Amino acid sequence: MSQETHDQGTHALDIEAIEPSRFALLTDGELRLSLPNLASAGYRWDNVYDETALSVRRLPNTGNTRDVEAVGSGRDVTLAVRALVPGEHRLVLELRRPWEDAPKRSLAVVVAAHRPTVLDGLAPPRAA
Repeated sequence: MSQETHDQGTHALDIEAIEPSRFALLTDGELRLSLPNLASAGYRWDNVYDETALSVRRLPNTGNTRDVEAVGSGRDVTLAVRALVPGEHRLVLELRRPWEDAPKRSLAVVVAAHRPTVLDGLAPPRAA
């Protein structure tokens, strides 16, 4: 039986993607998603998700810049995602201006979460 890989670290999302991005995550792990910041043009990333299944928080803007020399460029937005319960959970990210009805871009992220097990090498073996 092969061991499942888990997506740790920071992943830059392709904002042109049509299909949902999929990640595997342990329920005690953290996934970081990096998105381009277009705040100087009035855009922000809103997220829609089941708060009983996922925890999503925006980290301070200390991430990479795409082009430091570009006027109005900003640091990428980084979101920290944690799965609170096992299962497959959907996170929708919408790039929008608060005064506009429709988002400029909408991305879907699917997080498949499970509890750590001995097979992951992270859970202690049960006492006999």
